[in-house]
Amino acid sequence: MNNKILEEKDHAKWEDVVEGMPDDGFLLDDSSSEVFFNDQQELLNRLSYYKFASKLLSSKGSVLEIASETGLGSLVLQKESNDFYSHLLNLQTKAHFEKHWPNFDYLLNIDDLSEPVSGCCFFNFSCLDSLKGFQTNFKKYSNTLLEEGHLIVGFKKDRKLDESFLQLLRGSFHFVFQFSGVNEVVQSGDVNGANYTILLATLKK
Repeated sequence: MNNKILEEKDHAKWEDVVEGMPDDGFLLDDSSSEVFFNDQQELLNRLSYYKFASKLLSSKGSVLEIASETGLGSLVLQKESNDFYSHLLNLQTKAHFEKHWPNFDYLLNIDDLSEPVSGCCFFNFSCLDSLKGFQTNFKKYSNTLLEEGHLIVGFKKDRKLDESFLQLLRGSFHFVFQFSGVNEVVQSGDVNGANYTILLATLKK
C-alpha cells in the first residue's frame, strides 16, 4: 500500500514536469550536445552557474544576456525575469524561444535595446576572443544597465583574468563581489581549486 502511494506521488510530480515542457521539445545546438554526450559534469556545472545567476537577478524586472549563442543559459535566465533580451542567440534556438516565451526578445546589436535593463549577464566557457570582446565593449554593455542594476560576469578560473576583470568592474561599480564555482557548487570568495569565477557588480558609479 505504501509503495502504491509513493508511486502515485511520483507520478503526480512527473505530470507537473511534463506540463511545463514545450510540445515540440527543446533542441540543443552542436556545442551543447557535444558537452552533453562527452562531459555531463561540465553541462551540470554550466546549468548550476546559470541558475545561481538567475537567483541573483530574480528581483530584477528586465534581464539582458550578452552573447547568448547556444541559448542554454537563456533558457534558465529568462524564467526569473519579466522581460528577457537575448543578444546574438543561435537562430535555431531563437525560433524556439519566440514560439514558447512571450517575455523573450532577440537583439542582434546591443544598440537595439530600447531602454536600460535592471540585470545583465555574460558567461563564457571557452572562447577567449569573446572575453576580449566583452572587455573591449565593456562601456557599451555597462551603459545598458540602470544605475542600481546588476552585472554578472563568469569565465573559467584564471588568476590573471580574475584580476583584470575585478579591476575593470571596480572602475565602474561601487560594489563588486566574487564567487567561485567548484564543479556544480558555487561558493563565495576566491576558492582554491575552483574551476569557474563569477563576479557580481552593482550600483554604477
